[in-house]
Amino acid sequence: RSQRSSVLKFQQVEEELEVMFVLDGEIRKAGDHIEVFAKLVRTDDGLELWKDNFDGNTYGLFEIQGEISSNILNAVNVSNFGNKKSRHAVDHQAYALYMKGQYFEYLAGHTNKLRAYSAYQQALSIDPDFALALVGLSRSYTFRGPFHGLPREESFQLALDAANKAIATGHQLSHAWCQIGWLRVKYAWDWDGADEAFKRSMQHSQNNNLCYGARATLAWTLGQSLKELRLREKEVELDSLRLSGLSALGQTYIRNGRPEEALELFKQIIEINPDFPLIHEKVGLAYLVRGDAEM
Repeated sequence: RSQRSSVLKFQQVEEELEVMFVLDGEIRKAGDHIEVFAKLVRTDDGLELWKDNFDGNTYGLFEIQGEISSNILNAVNVSNFGNKKSRHAVDHQAYALYMKGQYFEYLAGHTNKLRAYSAYQQALSIDPDFALALVGLSRSYTFRGPFHGLPREESFQLALDAANKAIATGHQLSHAWCQIGWLRVKYAWDWDGADEAFKRSMQHSQNNNLCYGARATLAWTLGQSLKELRLREKEVELDSLRLSGLSALGQTYIRNGRPEEALELFKQIIEINPDFPLIHEKVGLAYLVRGDAEM
């Protein structure tokens, strides 16, 4: 790949995601052992600011993530995030807490999601206008409510308020509008309103994996099975480590009579988090659909 094509790629990322830096790299896995190659690139000119590789196992992903975050913060003067008027200056501690919330949200499960909620709250206590943390908090309210006995209407309003505040910041609008659309699906059952919100999200970025996942849920709700499958596959293509996305695609494969592909995805989930909610029941269902009732 030429240097010019790399610079153009990162400039496209800058325009679509409103970011000044991109963390690029790859993960290699053999059994429980993983090797992570990472580099930090400035989007406007493709300059490589930092790179390193890390060895560990699947149970130490958070430690590796923390080490990478520390190196990134050392390589970048985070106050420079505010140099362009279109961007919000992100406090490095708030960003680290946001990443912590993302990690626990990716793992899923009751305890992990409550940890994610706490991390987002802490990030916002430092930076109340941190758009991504506001969107994360909005998502948190959708699963925190049932666990803590909050009435459905109260959970919805708290989630909606956080998402609307994210929109008001003028930053990360793809994520904010995606969350509005998701709330319209989950709480308001407003299919047309949800579709409109998802379209607005996609106008800001064509690479928001969460938007593809939310649109897939809407397609499933409306009985559009082929559209759901296409959107689920795109969601996983954009983020192959988000366990809830892998799980949802696996369930979609089962509904479409493709249990072998579902089992491959479920095995990936178990390798990362053996306690992922209902994952073993989903494995059993895949075997049942395959005709292996005794597995």
